[in-house]
Amino acid sequence: MKNNRTREISKGGIYGGSIALLLNVIYQWNAIKEDPNLDFDLNSVIKSTLQGAVIGASITSFWLLIISLFESGDIDESDIDEVTYLSSVVTSCKMDNFDQKTLRKSLRIKKALKKRYHSEILGRPTHQGSVKQKTSVTKISDFDIRISFKKTSFRTLEEMYYSVLDYFRYEFEDTDLIKVRKQRRSIGLIYNIDGEKTCIDVVPGRRTDFRKGGNEYHLYENPENIFGNASRIKMNPYKQEDFGDNVNDKREIIKLLKILREKKDVPMKSILIKELTKKALENINYFNSTIIGNLKITLKYIIDNIETIRIVSPDNTNNVISELMSNREKTESKEILKDVLNNIENDPRCLREYFPSMDLF
Repeated sequence: MKNNRTREISKGGIYGGSIALLLNVIYQWNAIKEDPNLDFDLNSVIKSTLQGAVIGASITSFWLLIISLFESGDIDESDIDEVTYLSSVVTSCKMDNFDQKTLRKSLRIKKALKKRYHSEILGRPTHQGSVKQKTSVTKISDFDIRISFKKTSFRTLEEMYYSVLDYFRYEFEDTDLIKVRKQRRSIGLIYNIDGEKTCIDVVPGRRTDFRKGGNEYHLYENPENIFGNASRIKMNPYKQEDFGDNVNDKREIIKLLKILREKKDVPMKSILIKELTKKALENINYFNSTIIGNLKITLKYIIDNIETIRIVSPDNTNNVISELMSNREKTESKEILKDVLNNIENDPRCLREYFPSMDLF
C-alpha cells in the first residue's frame, strides 16, 4: 500500500507540474505577442513547474489521507477531532524547560565520563532508552546514559561497575547532585533542579568480545537482596532501538501509553509498553492507519494478551521481560485498560481525561 500511495502522490506532482508549466507558457506567449521585445524566460518555466509539482503532490497526499480515513470504515466524521486531539497530545510531549536543564546535566556527565575513562571506553558515552529512541515524555521519562568499556578495561564486571559508582561518589562534583544511588544494573544520580528531584541513570557495559563492530555488552547485575548473588546480563543497544516498520506510529502510541500509565497508575514498565506496542502494530495497514485507530488496536492487544503472553528482550532471549510484572500487576493492568478502552469507545471525550496534554500535566 505504501507503493500505491507513493505512486498516486507522484502522479499528483506530475499533474500539478504539467498544469503549472502550461499556464506559464501560455502567459509568456501572450506577453510576447503584446510586446515582441520580450524574451522567453526558461527559468520562469522551470520554477513554475517545480512549484506546481510540490503543490500537486501536497494536495494529492492530503486528499488521499482524508479519503482513506472514510473509506476504511474505521472512523467517521467525529474521529477527525480525535486524531487532531491525540496528535496535539503527542506534540506536547516535547522537552520543557525542566527537561532542558536536565539534558544539560546529562551532557556534562557524558563529558566528564569521557575525560575520566577516555582510554578505556569505546567511542563516547551516549544517551540510551527513551531519549535515544524518541519515545520520551516530558515530566515522566528519565535520562539514561550508557558508557561502553573495552573488553580489556576491567578484570571483572564488578570492578567496572564499582569504578563508575565510586567516581560519582568521590570525584564527580556538581552542587545540584544530592545523591548517588546503587541500582540493579545502573548508577542513579539524583539531582535537585529548581526544587524538583530528577534521576539520571548511568549504565556501564563491557564489550563481550574483541570482534570489530560487535555491539553486544555485558552489564553487571547487583543481587536483588542480601541473600542473592551478583550476576551479569547481555545487552545489544542497536537491537533495543529497533522498532521494525511504522516507526513513527509506534512511537506515538508508546508516548500516549506512558501518559496513561501516569494518569491511571498502570503498573507496567516502559520496556514492556514498547514491546507490546511493537507487537500490536507490527501488521497495521500504514495507508489506513490513524493515531486513534492505532491506540485502540494496541489497548485491545494488551487487554487480550497481557496475562498470558511471553515476551523476551529483543537483544537477549534469556531475558523474559514479561516476567517483570507479577500476575497481580498483569490482571490489574488488564482491568484498567479494559475500562479505558470501553469508555473512549462509548464517549470519545474521555480521551481528554486519560490523555491530557503535557502542557497542562
